[in-house]
Amino acid sequence: MSSGGYKDDAGGLSAVTQPGKSSDLSQSRQTILLRTSSQRTEPTEKKVETKKKDQKKLAGWKHALSGAVAGVCEVLGTMPLDVAKTNLQMHPGKYSGPIDALMKIAKTGGPKALYYGTTPFMLQTSGKAAIRFTAFAEIKSALEYTMGPGHGAQVNLWAGLLAGVVESAVWTTPTERIKVLRQTEVSGTSNRYGNIFSATKYIVQTQGVRGMFVGLVPTSIRQASSVGVRMALYPFIKERFPEKGGVLTQMISG
Repeated sequence: MSSGGYKDDAGGLSAVTQPGKSSDLSQSRQTILLRTSSQRTEPTEKKVETKKKDQKKLAGWKHALSGAVAGVCEVLGTMPLDVAKTNLQMHPGKYSGPIDALMKIAKTGGPKALYYGTTPFMLQTSGKAAIRFTAFAEIKSALEYTMGPGHGAQVNLWAGLLAGVVESAVWTTPTERIKVLRQTEVSGTSNRYGNIFSATKYIVQTQGVRGMFVGLVPTSIRQASSVGVRMALYPFIKERFPEKGGVLTQMISG
């Protein structure tokens, strides 16, 4: 053995661990391992904390407000096409297609006719979007608590289905009833549905409160299936795009 804690071993030198230093060495190794493991888990913990913070930012009334604003934007961009669609359905054979319907409707009632019924439609779309996202968030939270982790797609699907039924029963059916009746007057001479209040008054007086909910069952089925599939597929599709996609990724996923 040579001095300094080394010994000869097949022509080389290897360190000799003295008995008094073995415990210090093991403690140092444990400290290094703990630091390494903590560094590995820190990014994951930060991501979880970030997700929780993001979820808190969209809690409560913010779901309703976000949905309402999105609904207004949707109406402003799609209203003329919706007017054309409704008139094609109500007057088969009168128009050769959507472009012809848009041109004839604008010629008959002016450009403003393409936005006839915008107010009830805007109230309908913004209101149903507000109810949809609020109901979805609350139902999803309840389902996650009941079903536990690991059921993301199922929870989104069922929460979307139930949210669609809620929005249809509470808001979509009566407001869509008014919207359709007002749009069908574009090519006619009557003005029974001049505004939201007169339309509601006329329907209730002639058909009762039940008249506001004509088509509740098919509307509920349509909304439930639409919202359920949308909410189930949206996160799945969004995850397939780069994280830096931003608004464009959200639009494509939607």
